[in-house]
Amino acid sequence: MLIAGLLMIILIPLIAASVRVVPEGTVGLVERLGQVVPGLRQPGLLLLRPFFETLILLPKGPFQVELKLEAETWERVPLTFAVEMQCEVKDPVLLDQSLPGVPRGEMRERGVRHTIQRVTRFLDHTLVSEGRAAVRKGRLLECLGNMDDLEKRIQERLGWHGRKQGLEIVSLQMALLEIPEDAKQQVRQAIQEGRAGEEAELVLEDVDPPADA
Repeated sequence: MLIAGLLMIILIPLIAASVRVVPEGTVGLVERLGQVVPGLRQPGLLLLRPFFETLILLPKGPFQVELKLEAETWERVPLTFAVEMQCEVKDPVLLDQSLPGVPRGEMRERGVRHTIQRVTRFLDHTLVSEGRAAVRKGRLLECLGNMDDLEKRIQERLGWHGRKQGLEIVSLQMALLEIPEDAKQQVRQAIQEGRAGEEAELVLEDVDPPADA
């Protein structure tokens, strides 16, 4: 009886440590002693080798990342944008191996939230350089008057970096958050004179809504 009791004390924690669940809406990677085991694990129960294997969970479909971009136009006008991106993991193994944030071989379970945090840090760092470069190429009226083009250029820049990490930028949208008051007046005057169109007016309303709104 004593031996059986000792065995139960040993086996129950081992069994508990080996059983994992891949939730719906996610896929799993198994990492064994720092190396990814080939093959995705679909939702359901999964048995791991305790102390040797760890489970890495990734979102199965697109997920949203929200960031802020502070940049200057060609005339050195400072602008602040809210950036929303829909992202999707295309190569889970490449993503896990290439993104910073976890020392290789660290033996602990990593959930979807942890993966998205790593992706967000990578995109935030990339957006600072690539987003600023894209905005700096345009004048104020060009940036506010053709936001679709600005969004497209930034998405292409981020997408190029993302593909090297196993990540796809499915969509990207920007909204103006902050603009200096003298720049607002410049845009308003351009709208009145017909040098800026309806899109610039709508973008300006994001930070300067009509008085009766």
